This record gives sequence, C-alpha cells and structure tokens, in this order.
Amino acid sequence: MAIYLKLGENADSFSDPVTRLNMAGEEVAEVSAKQVNSSRTKRALRGGHLQRASSNDYKAWQKKVKARTVEETDKPITDGDVMKKLDRLDARVKELQNENQELKVKLDEATTENNPDDDGEEIVDFEAMDETELQDYYEGNFQVTAKQKKAFEKLSVEDKIKELESLESSE
Repeated sequence: MAIYLKLGENADSFSDPVTRLNMAGEEVAEVSAKQVNSSRTKRALRGGHLQRASSNDYKAWQKKVKARTVEETDKPITDGDVMKKLDRLDARVKELQNENQELKVKLDEATTENNPDDDGEEIVDFEAMDETELQDYYEGNFQVTAKQKKAFEKLSVEDKIKELESLESSE
C-alpha cells in the first residue's frame, strides 16, 4: 500500500536529508516506509508540519503538475522583460566588439610607431634552425654561386648563423 504525504497548513517546505525527502508548496509525495519511519518525518507528522494525504490528493497533484508543465513548454517566450534584457545584451556585445576592434587598431598603430624600422618583414630565428635548414635558407633567399654554397657548407653552425644575420642586416 502506497503512503502519501503533503505539507501541513502552516508549512512552506520540509526536508529530511537522511531519507532524501524534500517537499515544498502544495506538493503531494508518494513516500516509502523508510521515509515515513524516519525520526524527522515522524516528528513533522506529530507536529502538523506534515500530514497524510490520500491517493486522490496525489493523483490531483500529478495532474496539476502535468498541466502546468505542458502549459509552460507550449508557451512562447514573449515576455517583454526577457526580450528587453536580450536586446540590451546584444547591444552590449556589439559595443564590446567595437571596443575590441578599436583596441586592435590602436595596438597596431602603437606597434608601428614604436618600431619605425619595422618594414613588415618576418623576423627569422636562425638559432632555432638546424644545419640543413640554415643551408636551405641561405640558398633559397640569397643569390649565391656554387663556390659560395660550398664555402657556406663548410662553416660551423655558429658561423652560419652569424653569416646569415650579417646578410639579413645588410639588405
């Protein structure tokens, strides 16, 4: 036989963390024997905080919850306050995007102003290259003769880096 409980007339909510029974408002709950026999629930029943309910009360509650759920899911979002908040958020997002763009432009201008020698060319990190990459860079970026290629091949890695840095700075 199922046991049903509801809140007493002067109660707003009930919670029993041990049995995990939580109730609020006009709720009617089907409870287990363990939940009814807990000391907290027994005290609440004796004190009028909780009261027994019938299966008809439970069925009526279920219908009410189902009707409210269907009504809320079918209702379109047309609340003026919500729409106004969304409009304000959209406007703020656009403001922030504009500010971000303006800051990018200012950063680019400041970078250019603080480095007038910058011609927009990429800075090459020769230290990060291995010997083959240094050789390929030398041959691919400078007009060199076969004799110069052979001479460059014989250089140590440190000397190759110095030579490339020297050639880059002279351009």
